[in-house]
Amino acid sequence: MYYENVDRPKFLPAFLLGKLQKSKGKPIRQLLWVHCWNSPFVYFSSTRKAHLGLVWSLQVANTVADAAGEVIRKYFRKKFDIVDKEDLSPVTIADQSAEESMVSIILENFPSHAIYGEENGWRCKEKFADYVWVLDPIDGTKSFITGKPLFGTLIALLYRGKPILGIINQPILRERWIGISGRRTTLNGQELSTRSCAKLSQAYLYTTSPHLFSGDAVDAFARVRNKVCIYLLKIDFEKEDACGIKNISQ
Repeated sequence: MYYENVDRPKFLPAFLLGKLQKSKGKPIRQLLWVHCWNSPFVYFSSTRKAHLGLVWSLQVANTVADAAGEVIRKYFRKKFDIVDKEDLSPVTIADQSAEESMVSIILENFPSHAIYGEENGWRCKEKFADYVWVLDPIDGTKSFITGKPLFGTLIALLYRGKPILGIINQPILRERWIGISGRRTTLNGQELSTRSCAKLSQAYLYTTSPHLFSGDAVDAFARVRNKVCIYLLKIDFEKEDACGIKNISQ
């Protein structure tokens, strides 16, 4: 396939347009990877029209995380009303306002994408969409309510049901994990990996609460707990979601 005339999307950065113009007339594969800022990439689809790939999706996702963080910091350790949802989990004005700020940025840049938010559910005229953003403005609302900076904003982008990008943002500690399909996970720009652990006796074990187990699972959990190196109760969001981010990158 060949690069031909390409209409410039309204959100296509000029430096990327320049790279595309230089490719004019050259044969390329269905996916052409163009390195920009150490992050992925522009791709060409089979329609021969240039589409923005992960490089712009990541830029938008970071903007979404920044916007949510600004809202959340305004309410952290301040007085606000707390409402119980139908499942009896708490929700605050910070959750709701942060999600609205996230949604507005996504719709401005990707009006055809669907959004599934923790607070307001599915947002799309269609029942299905190729691209779906999944948002949780405050994962760990109980920690947020009680003033513990151990909650996070979760952002994921799925393409046809498969996660291709994910962000965990901790707006108080200002830590940001980014996972991109085919790339190493990063924390504030530094690449990460899990530590090597050849034996169960070297492992760290996290769980939300041992009281979640019942029946035979109680004894099974106790056997594992007694063999690990370190056992800690998981604090709301961080460890579990960081593992999810790593799975996106694989």
